[in-house]
Amino acid sequence: HWTGDADGSDNPLDLIMDGSKEITGHFRKGTGHVKIQTDPAGLTVLVNGSPFVAPVMFDWIPNTIQTLSVTDSQGDSSTGTIRTFDRWSDGGERTHDVTVPETPVTYTAFFQTSHFLELVSDYGNPSGEGWYIQDSTATISVEDFVETSGQIRQKFSGWTGTGQGSVTSENRILEIQVEGPIIQQAQWVPQFNLDVG
Repeated sequence: HWTGDADGSDNPLDLIMDGSKEITGHFRKGTGHVKIQTDPAGLTVLVNGSPFVAPVMFDWIPNTIQTLSVTDSQGDSSTGTIRTFDRWSDGGERTHDVTVPETPVTYTAFFQTSHFLELVSDYGNPSGEGWYIQDSTATISVEDFVETSGQIRQKFSGWTGTGQGSVTSENRILEIQVEGPIIQQAQWVPQFNLDVG
């Protein structure tokens, strides 16, 4: 902006020279272009306490201090998918201050994606249900036989599943690569004890 025999911030400045003038121009350092993003994209970041859906851009005065943060977990667990904070690209804590540089900079909040593996079975104490990091391997199992009465038992006959990475198999113990929310259901067939007298 201008001070002295002129004011305002017009540049260039139109000036009527009707006598001697003393004018001083005041300059401010350029703005620091800051991009804040998440991996995966589209999650929420907190910038100076206010929420924004990433990616988001800011033009800040260099050497000012800004606060970046994210919540520890994002997503609705009822959908079978959650995202948990892992790290910031600059190595800062989940909530931390940054000093705006004079050159463009990007800060990225990295999250781990986890999916829920649900096991459904009427018998056999299924094992392996829970949350798994995306693309990790889960081992599920169920008992082979379950006595349901003196003359009847249930025999495991196979797994069926829905969801990305689900498996259809007759194997009682199974490894699954969890690529998304999965439901695996154990199938059973009754067997009868026949007494021959």
